[in-house]
Amino acid sequence: FTFFGLSFFVNELRWYLVSVIMLFITSIPFAICLTAFIKINFGLMIIFYLLSSTAMSSFLLFMMSLNPTHGMGNIAGYGILFTFFIAIFWGYFDWLFKEEGYVEKYVLSLFPHAALSYTMAMLGSGEVTQFDQLDGPSYYPVKYGFTFLTAETFVYFGLYILIESLKRRLWLPAPIKWRNSTKFVQNEKGDTTSIVVDKVLKKYDKTIAINDISCAYNPEMVIL
Repeated sequence: FTFFGLSFFVNELRWYLVSVIMLFITSIPFAICLTAFIKINFGLMIIFYLLSSTAMSSFLLFMMSLNPTHGMGNIAGYGILFTFFIAIFWGYFDWLFKEEGYVEKYVLSLFPHAALSYTMAMLGSGEVTQFDQLDGPSYYPVKYGFTFLTAETFVYFGLYILIESLKRRLWLPAPIKWRNSTKFVQNEKGDTTSIVVDKVLKKYDKTIAINDISCAYNPEMVIL
């Protein structure tokens, strides 16, 4: 899409929305199950999973922007999945349900998978089942988890866009400048040519592959 002229920000937003939709759709069965078995408000679960999807998508894209390679993809994916369960069990058995450990709880909540796991623990344990209970429990109010996830959605996506705008994209060469490059004109005989390419520039990182190339093609196979 970028190659064919789609703007940088719109293309990134497209990837972001696809990621959010995929995560959110796969979480709907969990929301239905929690609503059915633990009697949690379905709207509360939908908001939770929507915020989780947006925050995690922003964070994953931010991680990939630091070093967009296959190895980094594995680190971001499996690393976050592993630390997600660590955060759940460590928090559950240590200080999440205690009136202490505020520094650990809220510092780790700056990462969406920690904020997600702690908020899920509050909901999944039955501590919070309705919207009017968002202020509790005191040791980790669910409204704080929602606040962290909302803020992380915007902060990490903003950092992702900032990093991508400051460096060259390693996995996609700079696009051809298509502006006014393709047009229909008449040659000296009055025939309309099919394709005219004017001053094409193509770069791979700092290497120039094509520089200022112009050509045209008409039905008579005449190169002008």
